[in-house]
Amino acid sequence: MLTFLATRWSLAATLALLLAALVAQDPLGAAFGAADVYELPASAVLPKDLFVVANTAVIDGEVRGNLAVIARRVVVRGAVGGTTNLLAARIELQGARVGVVRTIGAAQIEPLAGSAAGPGRVLPASLGRVLPASLAPQAARQDEPAQPEAQTGLGSALLTLAGFAALAAILLALTPRSLISPAEALHERPWRTLLVGLLSVLHFMLLPLATILLALLVAYFWSWFPATLLVVFVLAGFGLLWFLSPLVTGVWAGRWLNRAFGRAPHDRLALVLGVVLVAMVAQLPALGWVVSLASFVLAVGAVAVAGARAGAGPVPQLVVAPEPPHPAGEGVEG
Repeated sequence: MLTFLATRWSLAATLALLLAALVAQDPLGAAFGAADVYELPASAVLPKDLFVVANTAVIDGEVRGNLAVIARRVVVRGAVGGTTNLLAARIELQGARVGVVRTIGAAQIEPLAGSAAGPGRVLPASLGRVLPASLAPQAARQDEPAQPEAQTGLGSALLTLAGFAALAAILLALTPRSLISPAEALHERPWRTLLVGLLSVLHFMLLPLATILLALLVAYFWSWFPATLLVVFVLAGFGLLWFLSPLVTGVWAGRWLNRAFGRAPHDRLALVLGVVLVAMVAQLPALGWVVSLASFVLAVGAVAVAGARAGAGPVPQLVVAPEPPHPAGEGVEG
C-alpha cells in the first residue's frame, strides 16, 4: 500500500501513464525519465517518444517523437518532431522548434532572437504552431503587462486567510461545538492530545498498520470494494484535516487570546482572530511547514479525544428510590 508521503509521486506517475497512452503510438518503445531535476542536453538526439515526471524539466536536445512532461517548471529550448504535451505550473518555450503544442498551466512563449513575432504570440511558421490564446488563457499578452509574482502570492495569501476567517465564523455560528470541543480537549490535556495525534498519524498514515487492519476486516466480512472505499475515506479525512487544521488549533489559540484580554473563553471575535493568525503563520516560507505539521498533529489528536468524549457520554449513576411512606393509621405490629 502506498503511504501518504508517496501520494504526490504516485499521482504524477499515474497522470504520466495516462498522458502517454493518449499521445504515443508505441508506448513500449518510448523513453521515460523521473527525477527532481531532469535535463536533456543539447547534444542528445532521442529517436523516440519521451515522457518525463520531474520538479524541473529542461529539454535542450532533440526529441524526434512525441514529448510529454509533468513538472512544476518546464523549459523547452530544443526540437520536438511530434506532439508536445506539457502539464506544469510554469511553461517556457524559448526558441523551441516544436510542432503542435498542448499546454496546461502558465505558458510563456518566447520566439527566436530577430523574429518578427512578439512575445506571447505564435512562433514563426517554420517552427510550427502553438495553441490559440483561448486554450492557453494564462499565457502572457503583449498588451497586458505581467503582474509581479510577489503581488500574485500576496493576493493568494490574503484570499486564503479570508477563507479561513469566513469558514471559522460560519462554523462558530452554526455548529460551535464542532470547533470548541476539540479546542477544549486540546486546552485541558495538551500532552495527551499531542500523543494521540502522533500515534494516529503514525499508525494510519506513515506506517498504515491501523488502516491495513481495518481494510482487511472490512474485506473479510463484506468485500474488497467497501474496504477500498474505507481506505480512500481515511486518507481523505486526514488530508482534509491537514488543510483545515488551523480551524482547530486557531480556536485553541483564540481561547488564550480571550484569557489574555480578560474576555469570555468562547468570544467569537478572538476565536476567529486565532484561526487567522495560525493560518498566516503556516504560510511563512521557512517556518510554515513546521507550523502546519504541528497544527495537523494537534488537530488529529484533538478531534480523536473530543470524539471519544462525545461517544462515552456521561457516566450513569445508580439512584436508589426512597421507600414509600406508610399509610396513615397503620402501625407496626408489636
